[in-house]
Amino acid sequence: MIAAPASDFTELVLHCLAHLRSPGPEDVFDAGYVEWVGHHAPTAHLAALDVGLGRLQRHWSTGKVPVVVQAWPELFPTIAAFREVGPGPLKSLAPSQVAGASVLGWLQRADETIVESVHATLLELMPTFEGWHRDVVRPQLSAAMQSTAPWLEQAVQLMPSLAQRTIEQTSALGRHGRGLPSRILIGAALPFNGLEPQVPAILALHEESVHRAGSGDYHEVEWRALVGLTHRMQGAEPSLRAAHAQWLSSLNLVSVLDAAVARDELDAAGRQQLLAEPLARAQRLLTLGG
Repeated sequence: MIAAPASDFTELVLHCLAHLRSPGPEDVFDAGYVEWVGHHAPTAHLAALDVGLGRLQRHWSTGKVPVVVQAWPELFPTIAAFREVGPGPLKSLAPSQVAGASVLGWLQRADETIVESVHATLLELMPTFEGWHRDVVRPQLSAAMQSTAPWLEQAVQLMPSLAQRTIEQTSALGRHGRGLPSRILIGAALPFNGLEPQVPAILALHEESVHRAGSGDYHEVEWRALVGLTHRMQGAEPSLRAAHAQWLSSLNLVSVLDAAVARDELDAAGRQQLLAEPLARAQRLLTLGG
């Protein structure tokens, strides 16, 4: 396993996404992060952020933002590399100019208005974000990794395939994780979000569970990952198991459970119990196949 803080470019993209409300499962809006940024980011950055997010939220509220936007961090390894391509539109970039050529291709085939709006916003935010991230955010991420490291090691023992993955901690994801083609991104346990150090390990386990869950639509794969991980957690250290149960209780599972009922993998009574008693979800999922 390679564990590292996320790069400044990855953080820049997630910084934007954490401020945007989405109607679907791709939503990573984090009110705690937004509040922290509002109190600690430079004034010039907040002014640019206000303008850029006003533009982007109009697209996000439509529910038509292409899912590939979530893979945007794959385009560049650092802000320095992003700066090198210059101020032109995304559609003008060649595969040789980016680290994620396949992601670039998907983005260039997506809705041009939305994609170019994101690209323009990132270019506008980059100058004021870079120094703040280096001086304020990155040191906090590095410190957070020390507290999380023992729990990630336990996660690898529970799920050995994690040993082959790169796991990057981010300031903006909070209780969310993202599985990208080259790595797993997880929220870090930082002072402003109040996460216990076990939570990033749970997020890494969940993203790897999704990766291992096979093919299917989002709801089907997510259901298999949730059930499978709950069974696997029975071999975990008690506080890690408790952190998983708490994290599971915090999830909005309505659409996932509705889809499981439609596939006859869950009955209506089971659905209601999982929604009405979130703290008992882990126990109830254990009664299902893992």
